[in-house]
Amino acid sequence: MAFRFVNLEKRAVSSGLELVQGAKGGDETLLVEHPYLRMLRVIERIGPRNCSAISRMTGIPTETVRYRLNKHLINRDIAINPSIDYDRLDLTIAWLNLEFEDAYRTEAPELFNVLSRVGYLVYYSRTTPSGDFAAIAVPPKGRVSGYETFLKGLVDLGFLRSYRLKELAGLNYPGVWMNHYDPATGNWMIDWEGLEQSEVEVPEFEGSPASQLVVDQADLFILKELQVNVTQPLVQIARKLRMDPRSLSYHYRDHILGKRLIKKHVIQWQRERPSDKDRILVLREFWQFRDLKSRELEYLRRLFNRIPFTLLEAVSADQTFYLAQTVAPLEYYITMLNYIRQHITSELISRLTSGLVDPSCAGAYSLPYEMFSKREGWMFKLERSLSIFHDIVVSVENHE
Repeated sequence: MAFRFVNLEKRAVSSGLELVQGAKGGDETLLVEHPYLRMLRVIERIGPRNCSAISRMTGIPTETVRYRLNKHLINRDIAINPSIDYDRLDLTIAWLNLEFEDAYRTEAPELFNVLSRVGYLVYYSRTTPSGDFAAIAVPPKGRVSGYETFLKGLVDLGFLRSYRLKELAGLNYPGVWMNHYDPATGNWMIDWEGLEQSEVEVPEFEGSPASQLVVDQADLFILKELQVNVTQPLVQIARKLRMDPRSLSYHYRDHILGKRLIKKHVIQWQRERPSDKDRILVLREFWQFRDLKSRELEYLRRLFNRIPFTLLEAVSADQTFYLAQTVAPLEYYITMLNYIRQHITSELISRLTSGLVDPSCAGAYSLPYEMFSKREGWMFKLERSLSIFHDIVVSVENHE
């Protein structure tokens, strides 16, 4: 990755490298990979649970790994979450744009709570200035058309005014920010001009090999607990789930890891702390481009995979829709906007819809383990799900 040295005494964090003196004490200056970047890339692959393994793979002493992990990563501005391979779980990822009827706009968070239990919902957020909602659902493979029928039912019941659904080929978390941020100091060093020459890896969205579903309820419960807290010990998870520790260890080793049910670990820079709910320090924004040609899609993917503040990106299954989410510190937001504006044409802008996430009305849920049964696998009973929302309508009418 190309970059400019602003000060040779500073770490060149913008490239993930640092300056060190020659091994024999000479004046020669070498560029070596920044130790935090090395750690982050390994954690991205294997997770933060095994400090000894991270030490072996990075050459950093185990106690140093543990200290940096607790002092400068997990307990500071870094969140680590497992990225579930929904494809291997026989689930489809669907991107939703939802417009609620006025009568239910303020009740939307409660309705999303219900959808997380009976409608495969895993994420939602209100976007400004429109006030509409973005959401992600993961219905079973082959049931997307049935899920659309379910959404139409919510329109008929008066909950939704409109909806749009795009089946996604997958989600990608670029992690570009790691090359530009020093967790020890909390400082960013971004050479926006240098981004033009940076090497960009744009991974293909490839589905997992077709196979019979091999997940069971124990696996889903373990995955759910890892989504809640990926660092909690397996013994603690076994205690929560009332499972024999040896059985849980088997499921974790042979199923979760062995069958690669976790794609990678998403390491996310974040400034918000639980006590900062009324203080906006970062701006999250969704960027949606529609009706794309293949060369336009490739261009947008390369552009957003260069931007340090791109958290995730996705492509529709039909390759005509591109989605990205940026998470930018307040002080860099306008600079990022200008960079994007300078690199997309007016033609692309005409097919762009963007919206800021309202952090006071957003939520994420664990994978839909409640929709899985030993006998039937993934269940989606349309009439039963709609009847739950019909009962909500009746209850509201009775209280008016």
